[in-house]
Amino acid sequence: MAVSKDIIFMLGCPRSGTTFLNDLVRKEMDVGFAAELQMIPKYYRKLQRYGDLNSKDNFVRLVRDMLQEPYFAILENNYSKMMKREISISEERILGNAPEFSLAGAVYGILKSTADVLDKKYVGNKHLAMLLHLDWLEELFPNCRVIHVIRDGRDCALSLEKMRWGHTNAYAAARFWARHIINGNILKSKLPPHRYLETRYEDFLRNPDEEASRLWNFIHSQDEERRNPDSFSHITASVKSGNCFKWKEKMPEKDIAIFQAEAGEQLKEYGYEIVPVTGTGLNVFQKWYYALENQVHREYKVRFRKEM
Repeated sequence: MAVSKDIIFMLGCPRSGTTFLNDLVRKEMDVGFAAELQMIPKYYRKLQRYGDLNSKDNFVRLVRDMLQEPYFAILENNYSKMMKREISISEERILGNAPEFSLAGAVYGILKSTADVLDKKYVGNKHLAMLLHLDWLEELFPNCRVIHVIRDGRDCALSLEKMRWGHTNAYAAARFWARHIINGNILKSKLPPHRYLETRYEDFLRNPDEEASRLWNFIHSQDEERRNPDSFSHITASVKSGNCFKWKEKMPEKDIAIFQAEAGEQLKEYGYEIVPVTGTGLNVFQKWYYALENQVHREYKVRFRKEM
């Protein structure tokens, strides 16, 4: 069920700057990063419906169902406009690129097909949810490489509030962000340096040339023919250098206190400032209330409100 092919995954907590880096890596570093695949956990959970995937008929049925996912519509609509030519992936192309009849084989077939139609050499995808499913990541893609993007969780929390699917209070956002950081550390402890790279979004904003060079060296580490460019200074114009630490001005002190109480250890671990605030963390009943409030509000926003 595992695929030994080289796949580069970009992981991180949502709203950590991964969309910006996804586009940069695709444009500058020859990796077939396109829309976020998102479907791996969904199909892993319902694999039994497809029976024995060693049967080609069952495998084709799986691929045909996956082809109905929004990933392909986004690819065809958005990337066709971006590339100014038709971008589409056929069932035949995926089957031809799949190294085996398995879920991992189908995913690799999709991502290799994406890289092909985008004229990119390296196979990869931004799949943030897989950082919360490390067992599946290791089972399906034992030789994958990981770029882990980290951003101050308080800025992530501010941004998540604006999203239709985002967490609605500081407690839930802190728990969500801390879980991504903890899992990233677990992954880092298991993978050798040539398979795991961390980049802080704030470091990229401050020194995009240096951080882009680190990304390049990681991606092309096994390709002696790909010479590292002398400079990535041409990307500086696209970097919003001030797009960080907005929480200092926009986050209420009460929320800062709650976030730091829940995720202060992880903030300090990555060098983020812990500021003195009035107020303390939440007691067990308050935590229960905030968790329930978050769940109810997210259900409401997903079902009844358009994304802001």
